[in-house]
Amino acid sequence: MSHWPSDLGLDLTVKGSMDLSQQGRCIISAGTLFVAIAATDGLVLASDSRLTVETQYCDGIDKFVEPRRPDRTVIFLTGRRGVWPRAISSAPDVCAYVRRAKREFDLAEVARDFLEAANVNIDQLDLSAAGKHCATALRRHLRRRPDLVLPATEHLTEIIFAAYDPASSKAIIRSVALAIDSSGLPLWRGNLERRLGLDDAAEPVIAGESNYFNRHVLPTFLDNPLNVSTRRFWALYPRFPKVRNTSRQIAVDAAIDIIEATSRMTLHVPASSGIGGPVIIRILGTHARPITWRNMVAASKAPRAAAGRRTLQKGRSRC
Repeated sequence: MSHWPSDLGLDLTVKGSMDLSQQGRCIISAGTLFVAIAATDGLVLASDSRLTVETQYCDGIDKFVEPRRPDRTVIFLTGRRGVWPRAISSAPDVCAYVRRAKREFDLAEVARDFLEAANVNIDQLDLSAAGKHCATALRRHLRRRPDLVLPATEHLTEIIFAAYDPASSKAIIRSVALAIDSSGLPLWRGNLERRLGLDDAAEPVIAGESNYFNRHVLPTFLDNPLNVSTRRFWALYPRFPKVRNTSRQIAVDAAIDIIEATSRMTLHVPASSGIGGPVIIRILGTHARPITWRNMVAASKAPRAAAGRRTLQKGRSRC
């Protein structure tokens, strides 16, 4: 389980079918960019809202999942989240379909159910047990659907659990990664382990298309139209201000700037999956439930002025 096969890519196909549109292909969705920045009074989480369904992009999709318990906690998946029903193949509007329909199999819901049943804080969550639970659920689904084939990949999905403890002012980000071995069986392992207190550096935690960001965006990041606060936040890179010196607004600005800069770059250098759409924010703080905030203008459609500033609009989550 410690040795994962080389990445051969991932495509969900139906055995023995030449014309998949005729056979009723089960379609997967993939790709995303996730950014987390700890602030003096909470944890800011951001993602793009573009869902890649085969070769089609659907924007404005909220990818965060909020468990009923514990409080101040969200779940986020990068990579492949699940399988859509066969009916999607005949849907006249695929994006309208994914907004109203449930997945045939959804790893995010599996992870949410496990967390709610465990009823423990993220800090005490058994990541190995969570990974095994998700891998077992996927294995059962594949047994029910022997026509589905998952080619080997070491990057199937990463399930991220994020939480904030206001008593200790500590942000917690942990994850478990799933892979598919050469025999088509799911594997799992613990991945991210970040605990950020007030005296730690507020370095952004980036998941999903992090390799794309590091290679294509980071070298020229400051050439982008950024908020003034982001330029100050980034001024001493690779060092960052302490969490206690990073306000919630600074963290929101920086997280959105990272995603928007990456989205703009994909117009020139295609990413392996779609990155775009309005940025969606979750803020974990003193409230029991996360705060939701949306940047309603996609970067690829309307780049902002360098000195522009967003005012954080607080609103309770509608999820």
